[in-house]
Amino acid sequence: MRRGRRQRVTSVLVLAVGSLSFLSKMAEAQRQLTSNQTGSRYNARWSPDGREIVCLDGDRGNNLPMVIMDVDTLQERVILPTGWRPFEWSPDGTKIVFIDPSMRSHPFWTSPLTGGQFPVLMPQAPATGRSAPRWTGDSSAILYHRSGISVLQMCRANLSDGLEVLLTDPNTDSRDGQANPAGDILGFWFWSSGQAIGKARLSGGGPITTLVPPDGRRRYFPLDWSPDGTVLAYGADAPPGGSAGIFTISREGGNETFIGPAGEPQWSPDGEWLGVFGPSAVVSVLDVRTGQVTPVGGVPVFSDLPALHVSPDGTEILYLSTDARNIDQIWTAPSGRSPVPAIVGTRRVGSDLGVALRAPGDPGRAYVMAAAFSKEPALQVQGRSIPLAPDPLFVASLTRPDLFIGFTGILDTFARGSATVRIPASGGVAGLRFYLAFVTVDGAGTLRTVSGARPVTVLP
Repeated sequence: MRRGRRQRVTSVLVLAVGSLSFLSKMAEAQRQLTSNQTGSRYNARWSPDGREIVCLDGDRGNNLPMVIMDVDTLQERVILPTGWRPFEWSPDGTKIVFIDPSMRSHPFWTSPLTGGQFPVLMPQAPATGRSAPRWTGDSSAILYHRSGISVLQMCRANLSDGLEVLLTDPNTDSRDGQANPAGDILGFWFWSSGQAIGKARLSGGGPITTLVPPDGRRRYFPLDWSPDGTVLAYGADAPPGGSAGIFTISREGGNETFIGPAGEPQWSPDGEWLGVFGPSAVVSVLDVRTGQVTPVGGVPVFSDLPALHVSPDGTEILYLSTDARNIDQIWTAPSGRSPVPAIVGTRRVGSDLGVALRAPGDPGRAYVMAAAFSKEPALQVQGRSIPLAPDPLFVASLTRPDLFIGFTGILDTFARGSATVRIPASGGVAGLRFYLAFVTVDGAGTLRTVSGARPVTVLP
């Protein structure tokens, strides 16, 4: 019976892709996006859909305006005449939050993508400084550490009211926090007779739970949650009994796992690899399963952290590199991995979740996207593995266009497409994890590009 069901699901996919068009695939190479300006760029970051990059432009005067560049056409627009760093694009793609270091309290501001600015958080009491902001997954609040009386404290500020909420013990030095994709906990490092890694409730008011015990011999690089929210990746410059390397630790704690000898990790959107500094500090890809480090780019500028930014579709790594004139230019290095659907939205119950897809080298080709509750067992079609299980959600994603909108279509001239997932408002879907993947096909229905699977966790 199970065999018959799998055949039925396969036939649904073949029927959906059987009459679509094909253009030959071209290899993607390393790209230099800026070259002619006389001033450096700073803090280049991807938009959530991967179509644009935001940065500060030193070529337009000392005010360093904030500009957004279209990565396909390289056209730019100024959204703030005077920009500040660091900053971060909201997960829903509607605004950019940045810090104003010119004021002693370091207030946060946001800029809508149409230009202009308005305050997010104006402190109720003077503070000596706030750190780089990080968004929560639903774009409703920002996370940061601020200076307390004698220690740094992890805080959250809600966009709705600007209220600052303390998330960690006011007597414990804690910093560099990041929200788990599931939206329930905060991962960060703290000081307790040595540097340690811990977690706390994102809602605040709870104790710190130690994930990696204190060790006075270690120093940690910024942390990064895996896309499915199950593990934290981090770099350590003096691990016990070995050289510097990258490690992971489960959100439940336990023993850390050595992944590879490189620095400052950033997860790929499918959780299969990490963007890292590899041999000679060049931009590299670290395979999580094998530990193999593959150089893919040049030497990045380390003045901005994180110095690397993996594209939302996982095909490129964005970085700044200094040219012969000592000017920092924007580059992207190809990851050499399959593209993955990018998500744009809040992932909340009852919301519409935007999905962006890109198949480099496939303009004009047809695509079919699907969803499933699991990646295993992978669906086998035409001798290739599509990383989605043939379960009821898979069938629904191909047969319910009212819930899975735009899951079939034609990629545009830049090999891009878009879709929407309507997340139900009821049915106990909060906390549910599912996966998205897509394929491209030719006119005979032959599979060409097969994407990786993007995990999505539904927020309450």
